[in-house]
Amino acid sequence: MKFVYPEFLYALFALAIPIVIHLFNFRRYKTVYFTNVRFLKSVQEETQSTNKLKHLLVLLSRLLALAFLIIAFAQPILPTSDQEQKVGKSLIGIYIDNSFSMQAETADGQSLDVAKNRVINILDAYKPDDQFLILTNDFETKHQRPVNKEQFLEELQGIQLSPNTKSIPEVTARLKDIIIDHAAPNKSIFLISDFQKSSAKIEELQNDSLIDLQFVPIISELASNLYIDSCWFYSPFRQYNGKEQLVVKIVNLSDKNYENIPIRLTINGQIKSPGSFNIGPFETTYDTLNYSNGTSGIQAGEISIKDYPITFDDHFYFSYKVESQLNIASLQTTSKSEAISALFQNDPFITLTKLDINQLNYQEFGKHRLIILNELITYSSGLIKELNKYVENGGHLLIFPDKSNLENQNALLSPFGWRLNTRMTTPIKIDYINEQSPIYRNVFDELPKNLTLPTVNNYYQLPNSGEVIMRFQNRKPYLITKSMSKGRVYLAATSLSNEESSFTEHAIFVPTVYNIALNSLQSNTLFHTINENNQLTTAMLKSGDRPMRIVGESIDFIPEQRKMNQELALFVHGQITVAGNYSLENGANAVEGLAFNYNRNESQLATYSTEELTDLLIKSELKNYTLFTSTNELLTNEIANSNSGITLWKYAILLCLLFLGCEILLLRFYH
Repeated sequence: MKFVYPEFLYALFALAIPIVIHLFNFRRYKTVYFTNVRFLKSVQEETQSTNKLKHLLVLLSRLLALAFLIIAFAQPILPTSDQEQKVGKSLIGIYIDNSFSMQAETADGQSLDVAKNRVINILDAYKPDDQFLILTNDFETKHQRPVNKEQFLEELQGIQLSPNTKSIPEVTARLKDIIIDHAAPNKSIFLISDFQKSSAKIEELQNDSLIDLQFVPIISELASNLYIDSCWFYSPFRQYNGKEQLVVKIVNLSDKNYENIPIRLTINGQIKSPGSFNIGPFETTYDTLNYSNGTSGIQAGEISIKDYPITFDDHFYFSYKVESQLNIASLQTTSKSEAISALFQNDPFITLTKLDINQLNYQEFGKHRLIILNELITYSSGLIKELNKYVENGGHLLIFPDKSNLENQNALLSPFGWRLNTRMTTPIKIDYINEQSPIYRNVFDELPKNLTLPTVNNYYQLPNSGEVIMRFQNRKPYLITKSMSKGRVYLAATSLSNEESSFTEHAIFVPTVYNIALNSLQSNTLFHTINENNQLTTAMLKSGDRPMRIVGESIDFIPEQRKMNQELALFVHGQITVAGNYSLENGANAVEGLAFNYNRNESQLATYSTEELTDLLIKSELKNYTLFTSTNELLTNEIANSNSGITLWKYAILLCLLFLGCEILLLRFYH
């Protein structure tokens, strides 16, 4: 047994006072004379014996009552373990998991509400002068300061579900940084969470001999969830009045079989493609939504389903831009093939600009999505440098090499890691088309087995690096491509001259070059994940333009902006906390559409059971930890006993009252 305030035990010396008074009875007796004392003597002896016993019992009752009163003030405790019991003030850091997975239902209600009730039980286990601090996944500064119980309860009521997700090691590291230098002699950390398997990372916890970790798991009912995981387009480019195929990935994390579940697609607030899908237990399905882009400009999309009780992942947002016109350029001399001009001259969507090799303005390169190099004989060092920069900044380059000046052609290709080899003069046929390439997607319903392809008379041997789009009979490539930084480069083995090949006269020429042009339509990232993609990029602002703003329904702010190469980098820094569609604006003009979604890691509701959590903590070899599984008042008592052992002062008070009652009964009824 130990005492919280052992100095009160000195008061036990006060027990000597009633003993001294009893032993030295200073009361004076008055002599009474009787004529005959023969009968009085026996009565007197009997009365003195009875009074003596009564006085001893009263004295004992008083001594015991006073002794137990003194012991109660000393607050005796009975240790429940070999650990040193905590004496003095305490500072308790409490983490409440307020991630979206805490929407799950338990036997006592929503997980977050149950977690708040557990916090109240924890507070009841501590003394009024102890201090507390609260931490959530938001890591808000206002929560990271010690407060008393009343202030803590006020902060507790304001905690809401949050899109932020933090692992247990991240949380404990932050709490330790806050409380480690505090003057309180006793420090503890409580971790109240559902301990998701996808994000807890308990195995990464490190031992700390100074601060105890207390785990309070919230056990939800059967973890089931139906949610939209992601989406993407079947084709890489968006076109005005173009047919779109949007693929939606849907995941079922339950043992239920869903049939004819409605799914809805809206673009700019208009319903485009309502439909339904079927999905089996613990399956993933892919649903394709078909629609047309009826307008140009920024398109704000939303896909939605309905699923209860986890609802944050029932909506998925995406955004893209449809261009009303595609600008491309052809860089050639006037004497070269006009096949490119003939291909695009009557196209209302694609505008071809011929650039004179002798009057180039390099600043104009950025206005074109694709530049076609049509049989240029020489390339100046300045042109090579600008073309390389153009590709790095996202431009597409299609090269038809001239048959002369091989050294200068290789100077152009060197930055792309390519080099033309021996020029072959033996006629050969093209016999292979890579129908899996985006260039030929949706071109063929079914590729004919005996398809006749162009014949080539003279050609360069191309390098084997890059993706092969077309190939000769000898398995050497005719047309290859590779991505470079943010752009892409295409290289053919011949020029467009009819003397070298029949490519321009063949039907395959039109879809090949036309789709290369369409694929230069670069769509921005369809969507971002909140608090994961903090950096966005856009075109460099012109001098004098206003700073970029991100605007939504209830938000309008200027993100941090930095110039990086030829682009502007924007840093969100967690200022977007609500999933939805936003716009990037420069003044009154919307530059791009932005879509933000909640992290789908929270959709995976599988959590550690109590047994799994116990095994995991043992395997992690943590030393200073406790796992609490009790609820309500039992949790309060369990924590109190864990902190200071079994408190006995209440029993001491009861014994004090008992012996005071005994004294009263002795004085009143004992004769």
